[in-house]
Amino acid sequence: MDIYKGDTRVFEMWAYSTSHSVLLVRSNKKEEEGILDRIDIAFFGTRMISLPSLFYADLVSSDQKNPSGQSPTTTDSRAEVFTFFNDGLAVGTVQALRYEAHRDAGNFYDKSGIRIEWGVISNLLD
Repeated sequence: MDIYKGDTRVFEMWAYSTSHSVLLVRSNKKEEEGILDRIDIAFFGTRMISLPSLFYADLVSSDQKNPSGQSPTTTDSRAEVFTFFNDGLAVGTVQALRYEAHRDAGNFYDKSGIRIEWGVISNLLD
């Protein structure tokens, strides 16, 4: 299943809470480059993260096989493997129990449209 498929965008590991196992990956809007929306993807029950802090992606997928035909490996049989691709090449993966994605016109500093309980770091993100 494709979570995002479209033009190549810059994504960032925006926030992570070890105590709540929540990862927020964000692609901010850049009006000067014609990108008029923001994409947030939150991973809940995060088991493993293998992503650069900043990367390009044109596809985010939870398919069981990536375009190269390789089956993903997981450290937790309940977790799904989510893979970020750019031009058909995997740039990183996240293993998590579930995800939520949200697209809006929010700015860099605006709170995510996804309800996330951040615990200790919530003061920094509100």
